Order: sequence, then C-alpha cells, then structure tokens
Amino acid sequence: MVLHREGARMVAKLELEDPNVRARFQRLLDLTHRKVYTRDRMGEPVPERLQLLTVSSVTNDESWAQYVARREAVRREIDSDKTDWCSYDVDTVARSSGDEALDALGESAESIAFAMADDFATPLMGEVNEVFLFHGTTESAAEKIKTHDFRINLAGSNAGTLYGRGIYLAENATKSDEYTHPGPNGVRHLLLCRVTLGRVFYSNTKDGTRDGPVLHLVFKLRVQGVTGVTAGRCRRCM
Repeated sequence: MVLHREGARMVAKLELEDPNVRARFQRLLDLTHRKVYTRDRMGEPVPERLQLLTVSSVTNDESWAQYVARREAVRREIDSDKTDWCSYDVDTVARSSGDEALDALGESAESIAFAMADDFATPLMGEVNEVFLFHGTTESAAEKIKTHDFRINLAGSNAGTLYGRGIYLAENATKSDEYTHPGPNGVRHLLLCRVTLGRVFYSNTKDGTRDGPVLHLVFKLRVQGVTGVTAGRCRRCM
C-alpha cells in the first residue's frame, strides 16, 4: 500500500478486491446484524440484511502513531490500578452470534477480528479492551474521517449527543446503519474502526449521562483511541 500526502497527513486508501476478504467483511455484517428497532431509526424499518458493495483499507500514519501512544498510556493506567477493571465483550469479537444456524456457516466474528488485527502486525490487546467497532455516517463525512480522523468538535452534528460529546460507535452494524444516509442507488457508508475502550462503564438506561464512558446501544469513547479505519459501502436489503 503506497502512502500519499493529503493535506498534512500521509494516507493510503486501497480498495480490497480479494473475494475471500470481501466475503469475510460480509460475514461480519451478518454476524453483527440485530433485528432491533430503536428511536434513532426515525420510523424507518430495520433492514433484513446489509449487503456489502465495496470495502477499502485505510492507512493514516499520523493517526496510527497517536493511537498506539494513547493505547499504551491507557494500558499503563489500568496496570497501575485494576480496582474496577473488567474485560468487556462485544459482538464484533464474539465467538458466537447466538444463532447456531448462522454460526455453522463460517468463521466467527472473533476469528475475523483477529485476522484484521494481524493486518496491523499487532494483535488486539485484551488488557485495554481493544476491539473493532462500526461507525455509520454520510459519504462526505466518511471521507473526511479517513483522511483527517474524527473531530470531537463535530460530535452530534449528525444525530445528537445523548451521552455527551464524544465518538459514537457500535458493536452491531445495524445500529451504526441508523446514522448512515443513502447516496445514489441507496448506497450507504460504514467505517470499521480499531478502538481502545479502556475502562468500561455500562449503562442500561436510555437516559443520557455525562459521568463517564458509556456503553449502551452505542459506544462513547472518552479515551480517544480510534484508528485503523476500514471503509465499507453497503446497501440495505429490506
């Protein structure tokens, strides 16, 4: 993959055409599909399936260097005080989807996540709750994120900030799909990001809170550890 300069950053974007790789990403969409309606769908039905159209790998040297440094800082902080530390499981790295018929069709989300981490030559660090999560947005916003990274000052410009200003991601493709906007021919855009969750505070209430990082339907990351973006174009199958 060849890096080229985009503004002040060195970035490489490569469309992945290997049918086996494309099939792997499609399976991750299928494994993390949940037929659950939430208010952020704004009356639209939950799609029966998200069909992968294209997938691109994005390398951003500056974002990756900042991410690795921040991940190490989180690791040291947790290692110094494990009082309230716990490992947190998400669907994008799960050994089972809960659907035996679907699980029997191919590899698990866990094995897919580990394979993607190998592309960075760095395995996922369970000791900091490092995972892959989805982010749904517009085509133009996806391009800006791939080139320049997430911008906290724009938090909520697409769908509000129920849990305060931060980066919102989800373990389920269908949740992130709620925040996409269709382009020509109904094409929508999802980003799959490598993320350090660090210490996780789980809330099962629909009321917003600003007391800490929250996991409830979407993920708010107070620890700004997001990089390793993979961009996917998909279409809803109703």
